Amino acid sequence: RSIIFLVTTVLLAMFLPRVSPRLVDGDDGVDRPGGDLAHMPIQLTASSKADVCSVLCDRTAECVCWSYTKANCSTSTSAKLSTVPQCFLKEYIGNQTLDPCKISGV
Repeated sequence: RSIIFLVTTVLLAMFLPRVSPRLVDGDDGVDRPGGDLAHMPIQLTASSKADVCSVLCDRTAECVCWSYTKANCSTSTSAKLSTVPQCFLKEYIGNQTLDPCKISGV
């Protein structure tokens, strides 16, 4: 079941129709640590934006918020540098922390 969830999530991220680049529910420079669903992060395509995380969260029953990590961005609060954007779907809303490499939404 968990492998099916992971494959489905990755395929959705790759083939979702592009949505408006305006982040209605995303806060730039904000992370919400903790609460990651299993098999996170989702590695996105290089051109993917935070709106993909928002849509994936909307389509995942267990997801209540998300965090998007910008590609090639690293700060003392970001765990490690990734060459592609990453999406973390979350099962609970963690406390906000400031991180210029992240965009998070509820």
